[in-house]
Amino acid sequence: MKTKTLVIIGVVCSFFILGLFILSNLPTVGGSFGYGMARPVKADNDDRVVVTDAPPQVVFRIDDHRFLTLENYIACDKSGQIYYHDTKMGIKTRVDTVNRDYRKDDGTLIKNYLVGDEQIQLKNVENGIMAYGGILLYDATNGALAFPYVNNTWSGCDNNLGCYQGAMVSTDEGRTFYDRIYDRSSSHPNSGTVFTVDNSAFYRGDNYAYGLKIVPFDYGELTGVASLTQNVTENRDVKFNKESLKNRKYDIRFHCDSTVKPTKIRFVKFKRSVG
Repeated sequence: MKTKTLVIIGVVCSFFILGLFILSNLPTVGGSFGYGMARPVKADNDDRVVVTDAPPQVVFRIDDHRFLTLENYIACDKSGQIYYHDTKMGIKTRVDTVNRDYRKDDGTLIKNYLVGDEQIQLKNVENGIMAYGGILLYDATNGALAFPYVNNTWSGCDNNLGCYQGAMVSTDEGRTFYDRIYDRSSSHPNSGTVFTVDNSAFYRGDNYAYGLKIVPFDYGELTGVASLTQNVTENRDVKFNKESLKNRKYDIRFHCDSTVKPTKIRFVKFKRSVG
């Protein structure tokens, strides 16, 4: 009797495991709307993107009419798009750091995957701008803009030379942005980093150590990947003046309410574009 019971239990367990295996490979039911049976996690070459109904959040304010919002996000630290707004001039521009083109070590330009303006990659892509936890001081008077990012997730990092670090820069009052690389290093910006934006350059320093990188907005003449940082200079004899933090009316760090979540997540397909 005991042996028969053990056999029955073994058969039931086998069917249970087989059932789980079959269910895990079935298409998601209702998954396009954030509910239903979950699918197995896909590899990093996942070609789906996601659209969410997460409400826009103001994550950095320059003044009373210029600010950044985080939109279409899964969480504060996961994907989403950053948009620059100037309500007086009627400007809203996406400041994209996820789907940028990038250059290989030999200088060859590679087109990253292109997706629609309302879409983001499904995989756990860290939003580079939101990942910047340091101080950002805006001192420009001519409309120039620069928003630093932390780069540790994309193709510029897949070797022992470190990641390209930079800022998304605009010299036309926020109508367009481009990626201004200033360094290639495994030492990315952190909570102690200080960026100051001026009329023609931005400065990367530290709030507790000497040293200041001076990064002109203009790359100059590019002759290859090595020239991306050719006109970046450094002054090791200066130290950040903490007095400059006083009397700042608006934001000096990015912020986001992590309790705000999307109620719907829709997965869609997109085609890869290489050129």
